[in-house]
Amino acid sequence: MTLDTEVIVVGGGPVGLGLATELALHGVRAVLIERRTDPSVQPRAKLTNLRSMALLRRWGLADEVRRRAPLPDGYPSDIVFCTRMTGWLLARFDNALSTAATPDAPYAEPAQQIPQTVLEEVLRTQLMGAPTVEVRIGTSVVDLRQSEDRAEVLLDTGEQLTCSYIVGCDGSQSTVRRGTGISMNGGAPLATNVGIVFRAPDLHAMHDLGRAVHYWTINPEMPAILGPLDAEDGWWFHATAVDPSTDVKSIDAHSWLIAAVGKRFDAEILAVDPWIAHRVVAQDYRRGRVFLAGDAAHLHPPMGGYGMNLGIGDAVDLGWKLAARLRGWGGEAILDSYQTERQSLAHRVIRESVDNYRILGNNLSAPNIERADATGDRARQEAARRIKENKRKEFSSTGLQLGYRYDHSPLIVSDGTPPPPLDVGRLAPTARPGHLLPHQWIEEGVALADLLKASSFTLLRCGADADVAGLVKDAERRSIPLTVVALDLDSDDRALLGAPLVLVRPDQHVAWRGHSISDPTGLLNRVTGTTVVGPAGADGQAGANGRAAAHGQAGSERRQAWVIRWAAQVPAAELMPLLPQHHAYRRRLIEAGALLGTRPFGSADAAVDDHSVWLVIASTAEEAERLTAAEPWAAAGLRRCTLQAWALVTAAVPGGTSPSSLNRSGRNGQCVQ
Repeated sequence: MTLDTEVIVVGGGPVGLGLATELALHGVRAVLIERRTDPSVQPRAKLTNLRSMALLRRWGLADEVRRRAPLPDGYPSDIVFCTRMTGWLLARFDNALSTAATPDAPYAEPAQQIPQTVLEEVLRTQLMGAPTVEVRIGTSVVDLRQSEDRAEVLLDTGEQLTCSYIVGCDGSQSTVRRGTGISMNGGAPLATNVGIVFRAPDLHAMHDLGRAVHYWTINPEMPAILGPLDAEDGWWFHATAVDPSTDVKSIDAHSWLIAAVGKRFDAEILAVDPWIAHRVVAQDYRRGRVFLAGDAAHLHPPMGGYGMNLGIGDAVDLGWKLAARLRGWGGEAILDSYQTERQSLAHRVIRESVDNYRILGNNLSAPNIERADATGDRARQEAARRIKENKRKEFSSTGLQLGYRYDHSPLIVSDGTPPPPLDVGRLAPTARPGHLLPHQWIEEGVALADLLKASSFTLLRCGADADVAGLVKDAERRSIPLTVVALDLDSDDRALLGAPLVLVRPDQHVAWRGHSISDPTGLLNRVTGTTVVGPAGADGQAGANGRAAAHGQAGSERRQAWVIRWAAQVPAAELMPLLPQHHAYRRRLIEAGALLGTRPFGSADAAVDDHSVWLVIASTAEEAERLTAAEPWAAAGLRRCTLQAWALVTAAVPGGTSPSSLNRSGRNGQCVQ
């Protein structure tokens, strides 16, 4: 069967462009479809954060992004809180959002202030020279369908394109998501906000607060955030959590700007864009041959600068996995792992961004904050205290940007070491499996991550003692891209890696580490999703259970488990004590936990968020119904959303059974009260 292309990417924003860039890196044929013919005036995202800059460095584009940034090199990266731009200074955060280079920083690339529109231009220009990617501008997808062996889109031109996979990177109103029937789960909209883009040549000279990238205005009349798009006359503005009774479609934008600045000034209004802050995540990131990424899969407030950057991370995670599957060296489980890894991170990021959004200028103001007397002084001092107490982590989030991990990924081989605490503001560098490879300078201008090959696995080898020939030979036999890099590190740097052998994925996450490779085939099976194995052996290898499943040995069996998904209406901390502790529940959760991204209820770090929780509760649908009826679910603040059949493959080995794969095979129910 001949297909028009291998992957169709719907949406040409930074996520779609990033996915196309990643696919081009791996030589995958792709068509990118973008309905817009002209760039948006509204810049949307304005920060390319630490993780995205690391990925741009990996693509060879970090220097070009910095060259194209409208704010010049060395522009102060401060964030200023003031009553109004021409009013009182309340607080200042320097090197906000990690945009300044420091000698001891735990990263090679600082973040970069750059409008999303400019970043898109950099990525689009790069793609124009990619031989395997076709970019179609001014074209829309109006319908899509899929079968067992292909997917297809219908364009507004009447043309039909066939492919192996479709990825919806088409934003919050995703045509791909709606066409696939995937729902968005989460709470009600948080608030309405209004964005304005304008030109004001005199604004820089009107205040004495100094240059900064954000100015937060804290006053009862116009709490807002504004900042420069360039060093001349371009500005952006957001009025946050506006009064629900406001008709945002007919506002006097210039008067709103004057209220935030505190003095009249000339401004040319370029765009007015009301927007609603949400906190929702797609129920599924994959349906068959269709995937979602970026805003099509998750929406949350922009506070902290996570939105676009979370989507770029989605693109890289999915991109190398699609390439692996298309080239035949990745199993089907490698595609399923995309949701396991990225959806859990989305929930964590959303919790943080919503927490940031709860404390806006609207909440920090006080009735007397602009009085020019002792009462006003006290009000401003109290506001400054609250700002420093509540907003610091929003502008210093290195721990979340670079310290997240894929603990429950079926592609990661745990070495049994405990994870470091996830502190939003502080990164604890580690090469523990599931984490990003920690930053180290190898020599001037060359970071450890620069030694990784972006289109292959990389085995870092410290010392000549460990035998890696078996792994290299098996990878060659199976056409799994693998590069071996010999390192000569001092004792401190070797200690940071934690083992003489470290296997790193194409996306810079550590897949495995250890002192020896006793089962190269089992290890490669695990990290490529060829088989998903049970607990790792003592040497950090894929265990005997996985080897039996990988080679189709006798003793493997396929059985069905019934999974009920519940939506929680109360915070996780309140929900946990109400959930069942019965042995049967815990046993079934332990069996499938790694593959569902959960842990047994009652454990300190059970993967329960404010919205949903998965339960593996029965071997038959009838048993599921019986157990459900017997438990006080309503008292726990839960409503039932889905009942699904999953195929659970186990391998019979001494000492019990362990899951080797878990795949959806059943039916979905509608969410009911």
